[in-house]
Amino acid sequence: MNIADLVARKKALKLTNKKLADLTGIPVSTINKILGGVTKSPGYDTLLAIEDAIGKIEKASGKIPKYEYHQSIDQPMMVRETSNYALNTRKYTEDDINNLPEGDLAELIDGVLLFKGMPSLTHERIISKLSFKISDFIQRNGGSCEVFSSHYAMRLQNEDDETNIFLPDIMVVCNKDIMKEDCLDGAADWIIEVVSPGTSKNDYQKKVYHYRKGGIREYWIIDPIKNVLTVFDFNSEKECRQEGITIYSWDENISSMVFTGLEVCMADLI
Repeated sequence: MNIADLVARKKALKLTNKKLADLTGIPVSTINKILGGVTKSPGYDTLLAIEDAIGKIEKASGKIPKYEYHQSIDQPMMVRETSNYALNTRKYTEDDINNLPEGDLAELIDGVLLFKGMPSLTHERIISKLSFKISDFIQRNGGSCEVFSSHYAMRLQNEDDETNIFLPDIMVVCNKDIMKEDCLDGAADWIIEVVSPGTSKNDYQKKVYHYRKGGIREYWIIDPIKNVLTVFDFNSEKECRQEGITIYSWDENISSMVFTGLEVCMADLI
């Protein structure tokens, strides 16, 4: 989601800030500050409400943003988004995920299908080595948690009973009861995403929102392009009622909140 994109879409529809305020219930003064660039770090819930309102008017008016499309065998045209946050003419569902041709991997986020691309060498190396390090720590300490890679999906339902399907690069699960054959039916304890150029907006924005709401305890975003690692301690946020975000450099030792004694230094992995 991008403020400049929201402003451009609003102008294309000839929407006023007052009209957006009426549609969203957000004070017009707040919308003025956000879209005017005065508020530097607006709340994600607020941005999502503004985007949803603009998207509904776009659909009603027929002024839908342009997309790239992917034709799958025996399947209707499915969106392969040029912009991760553009809205489609209809919302996809869990059934669409289940009906994808064998070999097609996609996430379902807010009714949009996001197809998984081929990973780079660095991306795959980080996932492989970090998964092994975590698994080895669990086994050496007699733990029962399991580590899964991006081919095992996690299913979360939001407060509106809308289903979102995620394919995290790495997820650690300690609750055996939610491990179903087709997917993880509930929140993992620890999720790790490795940023690729085409996934950064989702990793830093939409997934943060849904992982926090969904009950994930700890979320790491590894960025091998900028050589930084961002840790979200959602469990502490609930207890302390303050944002638990820490950014680490590539050569720092990072301690897991889920497993006491487990430390990771990214410089040692690649």
